[in-house]
Amino acid sequence: MLAGEIHNLRDFGFRYFVAEHADNRDALLVDGKHDLERLGMGHAEKPLKHMHDELHRCVIVIQKQHLVERRSLGLGTRRDNDRGVIIAIVVLVGVELKWMQCHTSKDKSRVDRFNALYIDFWSDMKRGDSQARGPDMPKLQTIGFDADDTLWHNERFFRLTQERFASLLAPHTDEGALLVRLQEAEERNLGHYGFGIKGFVLSMIETAIEVTGGRVPGRVIGELLEAGQDMLQHPIDLLPHAEEAVREVADAFHVVLITKGDLLDQERKLAQSGLGDMFDAVEIVSDKTSAIYTRIFDSHGSGPDRAAMVGNSMRSDVLPVIAAGGWGIHVPQDLTWAYEVLDAPGNTPRLKEIPDLSALPSLLREIARA
Repeated sequence: MLAGEIHNLRDFGFRYFVAEHADNRDALLVDGKHDLERLGMGHAEKPLKHMHDELHRCVIVIQKQHLVERRSLGLGTRRDNDRGVIIAIVVLVGVELKWMQCHTSKDKSRVDRFNALYIDFWSDMKRGDSQARGPDMPKLQTIGFDADDTLWHNERFFRLTQERFASLLAPHTDEGALLVRLQEAEERNLGHYGFGIKGFVLSMIETAIEVTGGRVPGRVIGELLEAGQDMLQHPIDLLPHAEEAVREVADAFHVVLITKGDLLDQERKLAQSGLGDMFDAVEIVSDKTSAIYTRIFDSHGSGPDRAAMVGNSMRSDVLPVIAAGGWGIHVPQDLTWAYEVLDAPGNTPRLKEIPDLSALPSLLREIARA
């Protein structure tokens, strides 16, 4: 159906963030029979007022805002394929209008003949979409981007807050032992709080209670909460080449932002980054696993084997994608949370590493040509 489940309706001035399949021009083949609203007639500049109005009396308006998914009807994989999609829409609407005209007729044989043609039409269209997924498809279709410490700085703000935390607790324990206990608390609490600043702050408070034997002053708790609020309000600072790389990749591939962490904080950072309008889809997930990557690349492409993920974390951005059958492109950073650090496995053809994002477009072209 065209109108899907709305997950988050927020307008940050970028295109495809808010919904799954809401008024998706390319979802026309999915159970759109007998319903003019689901055939895009809700976008008509001049709505049809009567059942037998001719098609030329309305203008089909293709809206590009708010799409999560833009896969075309087997007409190509490039993002500027509007002409073919518009032709498909006109054909489909014409068929639906003829169906309605026919079914108001008293001539039963005419109805039966059209029913048979109607079924053949939909079968052909769907079969054509399946054939478009065959071996002639491009080797790469969808590129996923991590956000934190791939497109913008993030870990350095955690490190600054850790220094403040160590200073506050200095009368009770040394910094090295304190940070070890904080790391243990963070990892222990991932299943409760998830990834992000809120879980980090709660873990600091828990650690402070532990190292002081429950005697941590209220002033210290207050300063830790204030530190967390400062992190949630910190302006976004893009990493070098982030904007240029995303823009160039988006001209050739379907691009999806795949990030984990606090929902509101990730939305805020994406809105402030100025990059949101370049993405065809945004996925904010609780964790990054092979199963989650498979779901995302099935939804926003033709599966993980025709997708690549770009990120700084070997643990979250690279290895799970490779395990799912995709390409993992590692972009290491000077600062990476210890939890995300893993050694690169040997003899892994689909693992690539680049020094920074300026090398990404040429690497993707190389993979696509191979």
